[in-house]
Amino acid sequence: MSFYLIVFQGGNAIGSAVMGVTAQHAGLSPVLLAAAAGLALGPLAALRWRFRSIRPDELLPAGDWPAPHLSDGVAADGPVMVAVRYEAQPGKEDELIARLRHARYSRRRTGATSWRAWREASQPGVILEQFIVASWVEHERQHERITRRDQDRLDQVQMLTVEGSEPTVTHWLTARPGPQADSES
Repeated sequence: MSFYLIVFQGGNAIGSAVMGVTAQHAGLSPVLLAAAAGLALGPLAALRWRFRSIRPDELLPAGDWPAPHLSDGVAADGPVMVAVRYEAQPGKEDELIARLRHARYSRRRTGATSWRAWREASQPGVILEQFIVASWVEHERQHERITRRDQDRLDQVQMLTVEGSEPTVTHWLTARPGPQADSES
């Protein structure tokens, strides 16, 4: 929502400035006529460039994602980095990365604030997907938000990995000194 508001407010400010300068040079009537034409033609553009429809069954929850677990006594405050390690089939590294880039929309839609894919320098077939979630609670909710469509995207990624290898998922919590560090000072 915040991105929408920033774009909307920025567009409003820039559009107002452009229309003001144009009205000063061309006159008010031509600028208002151009704005009215844009308002009338805008909906017609939607007939040409439609949103892709999503089948309702693709939006059903996947439902079988295992819940992430914390060690006892570990405080889960602050952002969480999730790293998923994939071992690509030989020659399929670029295709796996392309599929991951497509799957990043699912990660972002379900709560990730940033996303990146990495290739190991010494082993190009090892790909690391990394995304940040605002909190541990938000990451738990992320597991609940996975739809069948998201699962299909991730299954396509899995089909490009070495047979028998499962993605390795690790969760990284924001590093904060524990209570022992405070008492040692």
